[in-house]
Amino acid sequence: MAFQTQINTQPAPGLPGDFASLNPTATFPAGEGALVAAAGGCTIGAFGWVQTDGRSVANAPASGTTTAPDGFVHRDLSGQISSLFDESSLTIPQGFPVSLFTAGDFWARCRNHRLRCRADPFLRRLGWCCG
Repeated sequence: MAFQTQINTQPAPGLPGDFASLNPTATFPAGEGALVAAAGGCTIGAFGWVQTDGRSVANAPASGTTTAPDGFVHRDLSGQISSLFDESSLTIPQGFPVSLFTAGDFWARCRNHRLRCRADPFLRRLGWCCG
């Protein structure tokens, strides 16, 4: 593990895949332990598609299909740090259980956050914009 390089004065508001509110949630209708990460793993805090086998979940639809996602992959501490020098991971290894939610409020990472920050002075004042 690397040496600590920063100190925050406030805890993070949320991590990708965490619940963002106490509003009602709903899970994908599957039995206990029925959904597992597909080959190559499954990323937490992203949309998930149940593959054609009806059991594995990937972050992309099955090849040859263009369906809507089946749900959102929840962060329930199922990601594992697989490399010795990594500090964190948002990947669920192949074959491990996946929690797939069809309704609810979740934290997610925005890939184009700079555009949002330019338009929202409130986020800049909070220091959530890094560019």
